[in-house]
Amino acid sequence: MLKLTMSERSCDNILVRGVNWVGDAVMTMPALRALKLANNNSKITLLVKPWVSPLFEKDPNVDDIILYEDEYKSITGKIRLSKILRAKKFCLAVLFQNAFDAAMLAFLAGIPERIGYSRDGRGLILTKAVEFDDNSKKLHHVDYYLNLLDRSGFMTQKFKPWIYLTLDERVEARNRLGELKQPVIAINPGATYGSSKRWHPERFAEVAKRVINELNGSVVILGGPKETEIAAEILKSITNEFVSKAPSPSPSPSRGEGYNISPPLRGGLPVR
Repeated sequence: MLKLTMSERSCDNILVRGVNWVGDAVMTMPALRALKLANNNSKITLLVKPWVSPLFEKDPNVDDIILYEDEYKSITGKIRLSKILRAKKFCLAVLFQNAFDAAMLAFLAGIPERIGYSRDGRGLILTKAVEFDDNSKKLHHVDYYLNLLDRSGFMTQKFKPWIYLTLDERVEARNRLGELKQPVIAINPGATYGSSKRWHPERFAEVAKRVINELNGSVVILGGPKETEIAAEILKSITNEFVSKAPSPSPSPSRGEGYNISPPLRGGLPVR
């Protein structure tokens, strides 16, 4: 299949409708990078929910961010948002989000080219509807979003997810975690819909113990206040001699819930 970059399609203003959850958003990062590399002269604007946006604030592959605030939930709100998008004069919308809402918003905004998976009954309002076939269903999330670009005719490369941090943030992380034995593995056991969408605590604990025993490494349990209970459950299954605790750091809303160590439960080799 002939692959065309957006410069060849004469589009220099691309809107990407990002996904709504932090974990899924991380999985879109390789596709965002591939999109930018294939169209390095195009401006890429990301439309995402407020709690997802901190992940992309320092991402060099994103030129601008528009927040999908709660005020746009209603029909009149969506019309207002579509007018805001229309004024930006986007020539292409890449829809990582699978919802009908994402396609309808791009349609109402008058964006002439709209690319997304043909899901949620939205195929007719996409100009490029990529079939959600059996192969797509089997893909890892990272490959799922890259596949959307690839089958839409973009030149793509595969990358690992990468969250860009400031120097101060990197130094802070190094100071906080520097005494732990390498490798340091982070576990974020939280899930928006609770136990139906996540592993059992004992399975997380088993992974932690294998990191400690087999890799001679350390484990950090990440989460916001909502993850306090499951973090405690994980610790119940780990022998006390393998767990050290540190004072809880102050909350940092700018990083989004789930990126604070709260509680800061650090697993490692027996504390001496």
